Amino acid sequence: MLPAWLRGEITPRPQEERLATYAPPIAKDAGAIRWGRSALEIDRQIRAFTPWPGTYCRYEDALLKILSALPWPDVKQEGVPGTVVRLGGAIGVITGQGLLILEKVQPAGKRPMAAQDFARGRPEFIGAILQDGA
Repeated sequence: MLPAWLRGEITPRPQEERLATYAPPIAKDAGAIRWGRSALEIDRQIRAFTPWPGTYCRYEDALLKILSALPWPDVKQEGVPGTVVRLGGAIGVITGQGLLILEKVQPAGKRPMAAQDFARGRPEFIGAILQDGA
């Protein structure tokens, strides 16, 4: 479409006001992760709400921001959604459908870090069950 517009092949026309819709403002709680959702949905949520309001869950009653992740929607992993697992050198979380591989996280009051570094400093993180952000 853009090349045709630049060549002057598209004639502009006014939008029909009766067909226009408005999106509601984004609230901070829109970033709350619910682990029962699919890995693809959570990945989209992370990408949509970066940098604001950000996405988060709870670990040991503290906020844990999830800054970047990769979905593995077709991987079947037994366990409770929100359970942290190790996959070779990667850190994953079981979701309602598939796994979410954590790349970068930010614990409350700390700087952003690689998920592997966070897990290295807190070995009990593997096997923990992350709580929903809500």
